[in-house]
Amino acid sequence: KQWYQRRVAITAGSDTTTGVTWTGPSGVDVSGTSIDGDDYILTLTEPTSTASGAYTCAFAFSAGTAPSGVFSDININLVTSTSPSSVYTTAGGAELTLTCTLDSTSEETLYLWDGTSDLDADTTDYVDPTTTATFILDVTDDDAATIASNTYLCRKSATEYSVDSVDVTVLQASDDFGTVTSGIEGDIQTLTCSADYDAAVALPTIEWKLQASDESTFSVISGAVEGLNDDGSQFISALNVTVGDATDGNQYKCDVVYSTGLSASVDFTSDVTTVSLTQMSVDGDDYQISAVGTASIVFTCIAASSDSSI
Repeated sequence: KQWYQRRVAITAGSDTTTGVTWTGPSGVDVSGTSIDGDDYILTLTEPTSTASGAYTCAFAFSAGTAPSGVFSDININLVTSTSPSSVYTTAGGAELTLTCTLDSTSEETLYLWDGTSDLDADTTDYVDPTTTATFILDVTDDDAATIASNTYLCRKSATEYSVDSVDVTVLQASDDFGTVTSGIEGDIQTLTCSADYDAAVALPTIEWKLQASDESTFSVISGAVEGLNDDGSQFISALNVTVGDATDGNQYKCDVVYSTGLSASVDFTSDVTTVSLTQMSVDGDDYQISAVGTASIVFTCIAASSDSSI
């Protein structure tokens, strides 16, 4: 934490002190006192900008006139994070911007500490009397877990940093179309899209789209069953497709959109899956005649499908 020391040495000969009283700006905690030899010290453990102003220390002696010290203009310039303490973003390449400021007489260099190293600012601007630094985090799918596990601090040095930190929650979406997207007529195939959910943001919108086998573009379709999972951490949309001649060759996909509550987001579009109809037939005559023990009869079933599991 940032801290400041103001020291006054006593040179009062044989007189002995009976106490030291500190005063500061209204509302400032001045209880953090200590003694180091002849030095009486006030330490501000968690200063804020309102802690700037005049400070006094008054000594009480057992006899004589007690001296006092006046620090008339203590200017506390704090490194401050102007981002919310909790921010929400999606993965997939969303650009999350965090901002740090410092009141200063000239432009200063500020960093964003991610728990391991200092990140350089993408931009730094100085408008008297404030330095403002912005940091852009590229939230890719590969970096999402690392970014979500970090706690970010604005800082000028190892001993000068913001009191408030920033935690990032990364929300991700995914599709589950299973390994089988074909079947015989009447089979039901369930296509599922899911999106992470947090109560601090609005529910996402999951939109299903269909490109029929005789069409060249996707169109929005309805009929999906939606709701939160048991622990409320995911919003799930399930689309049931009944396999038949009308669905043979149709392509399906889902789009996930977070509309409000996120600092940065990109929409999620699932993979495209094709639902195909497997036509079943029997190859052979209606009847065959064979002498017992002299020949075998062969019956063949044919499935017109690229699915090797059938």
